Amino acid sequence: MNIKQFPLVARYLVAFILCCFSLTALAQATDLGEFKDGAWVSYRDAYLKMIRFEKYGGPKQFIQNNLRVVVTDKKTSMDGLRLILEGKNTHLNLLLDPIGRAIFPMLKTAYDDNAELRVNRPDNSVTFEYRISIFTRPDGVYDVSDLRSACDQVLHYLRYQDLLRYTLKQCIGVKFSYLKDQYNISLKAKINDQNPVSISLSDGSVFNEDNFNMFKVGVYKFIGGTEKGQIISSNVPLAITAIIE
Repeated sequence: MNIKQFPLVARYLVAFILCCFSLTALAQATDLGEFKDGAWVSYRDAYLKMIRFEKYGGPKQFIQNNLRVVVTDKKTSMDGLRLILEGKNTHLNLLLDPIGRAIFPMLKTAYDDNAELRVNRPDNSVTFEYRISIFTRPDGVYDVSDLRSACDQVLHYLRYQDLLRYTLKQCIGVKFSYLKDQYNISLKAKINDQNPVSISLSDGSVFNEDNFNMFKVGVYKFIGGTEKGQIISSNVPLAITAIIE
């Protein structure tokens, strides 16, 4: 598959998964008891943040935006963490990945309902975030030029959101994140026709702003503007994120 076609394929795949999952979730009865006193955020507020990315006119074929639930209390476990969208005419269970990200459903019904996004955790133990990441590939092969473009797309969108904060920031690399207990991960860089070099993995966080090291991460820092090659991952990472400093 041509690498330039992948982001479009990924978007169709994400839309298909969301459609299938939403149909399944609609058929499920939700016990609201465990969510009664849980943290929540207005769907309308979340929608307005997410639609800003959808309407953003800059290049974004390599990147995605996700709602993310982050456990901030170290005594609170992510095991069994659930996110629901609940309103008068809206009842959806939203799947969370191991990073706490969900595919955000753009639903007029939920907006009109002034529905709520709720989690089964106390208000002071979680936060809701909106995070930009880079699309992963099922074949595990990433051209460095595409990763550089993806990192630039993340930076330009962040500047669009907060110009003052990101004006002097630069893309310096990308981070591949995996489950901490995942074994036999091979992450290699094949640059300028040289032999592949292994990228070491260590405990770390998916996003630089996170203050907990719950994942296994590998970092590739861009050498300069001329390196050519590929980053090859034997496993599909949970996420690829831009390193901006």
